[in-house]
Amino acid sequence: MNKSSLLSRQECSAMRGVAILAIVLHNFCHWINTPIVKENEFRFRIDRVQEMLHAVCNPDIYLPVQLVSFFGHYGVPVFLFLSGWGLVMKYERANQPVPFLPFVRYNYLKLLRMMIVGFVAYLIVDRMTPGSRNYTLDIVIEHLLMVVNFVDNPDRTIHPGPYWFFGIMMQLYIAYILLFHRFRHWAVIVVAIVVCTIVQLPQEPDSLCLEWIRYNLFGSVLPFGAGILLARSNIADTISNINHNIALWAITLLVSVLLVFFMSLYYVSWYFVPIFVCIGAIAFVKLLPTCVMRYAVWVGVISSALFVSHPIARKLFIPVSRNNGEIYCGILLYIIVAIGIAWVVKMLTDKIPLPKQITEH
Repeated sequence: MNKSSLLSRQECSAMRGVAILAIVLHNFCHWINTPIVKENEFRFRIDRVQEMLHAVCNPDIYLPVQLVSFFGHYGVPVFLFLSGWGLVMKYERANQPVPFLPFVRYNYLKLLRMMIVGFVAYLIVDRMTPGSRNYTLDIVIEHLLMVVNFVDNPDRTIHPGPYWFFGIMMQLYIAYILLFHRFRHWAVIVVAIVVCTIVQLPQEPDSLCLEWIRYNLFGSVLPFGAGILLARSNIADTISNINHNIALWAITLLVSVLLVFFMSLYYVSWYFVPIFVCIGAIAFVKLLPTCVMRYAVWVGVISSALFVSHPIARKLFIPVSRNNGEIYCGILLYIIVAIGIAWVVKMLTDKIPLPKQITEH
């Protein structure tokens, strides 16, 4: 990534670090029993909005947990945005042909390499601890082939929850190479976003149909396409000229936070929240002091390992917060152990050979 672009490599890594912490904390907090507010991620439930507003209007010591539980899943759109951004930087700036099958093969193997160590470790830990999931052969194969998103009621089948992301990334990679990479006019992505939104809007907000749609490509094209459009546009180079305008980025962050909050209250505006989450994430990393940035970057470096392995720590420490009532103690232990496990998973993953680059085929 050249230095004149909106986001440097370091800032992209920091965004991953911030996003993965939001996801990891969310995936712990929303498993704590009531009265912790649950999220609206794949469905929109007005009762959860009301519960969140009640928690905000009647704050107690658990308000941070409530907010992370409700909003933390928005770390996922940040990863989708960065994936779109990264594909443009990697394949389009190089201006070299990208054949379909080698592209799909390379990215599937890359994702499988990222996933396999954490998934196997989770299966072992899950089997050895109370409340074990009864995995069948077909479900395991569907996870490994990254097609589990297509099953009926995926929310009940995909376990642990984060592994739905690998299926959606394969769908987006295929859409990119077949459509967005081949037809690079901005209107193609805009039309795709509009179509995906139109498919979702007529559904009942709390329906299984909407949940299935959002577990698949339709619910992720918006942030992914936004990353592609921003990476391609001249806006990135224009904005890079104001990278050091702290006041402007602070205002951008504040406005983004307010829009994310208020747009999350209504069904139609809820669809467009990911755009302002991504804008807010960019502004946030622009405002990070150097002493904090280095830690955010470090977490970003291990973000993929942390993503695939944090369910292990969650399985071990959720009883501390759920049954014993020591919510913050459980969260602290969970984060410490999750980072430790991720460090080990990353070392093991690094031992797996990388798939050959597309240009080597």
